[in-house]
Amino acid sequence: MTITSRVAITRLLILSLAVFLVANVAAGAIPTFGPLLALRVVAACAAALFTSTSAAVATALVPPEKRGRALAIVTGGLTVAFGIPLSTLVGDYFSRRAAFVLAGVLGTVAVLGIGAFLPALENLPLVSLRDA
Repeated sequence: MTITSRVAITRLLILSLAVFLVANVAAGAIPTFGPLLALRVVAACAAALFTSTSAAVATALVPPEKRGRALAIVTGGLTVAFGIPLSTLVGDYFSRRAAFVLAGVLGTVAVLGIGAFLPALENLPLVSLRDA
């Protein structure tokens, strides 16, 4: 978050999710383990950036008295993780490649939804632990 603090937060949310979905689709096309592992690391880094950015966006969109609830909703949505059992099911019935493509398709839907419905937000100020 600190490294990307100059990027508009809405753009950062979309970019991190886009990197995640591209890494997943590419992982579905890679036939060998080494590059697959590298793409999974890229996807994990993008997911970590998306997670922290989504928490910042959620708190920026609501009044101060509703920030706890907004964080709970975002965190709950991220931890439900229905994607893991769904991708396991797709991988078992079809192939691991199909599971990665499914992640890419769902990521595309999410990027389009965020782009269409999320209002533009100004960058949020960084807060140190001393200030919190």
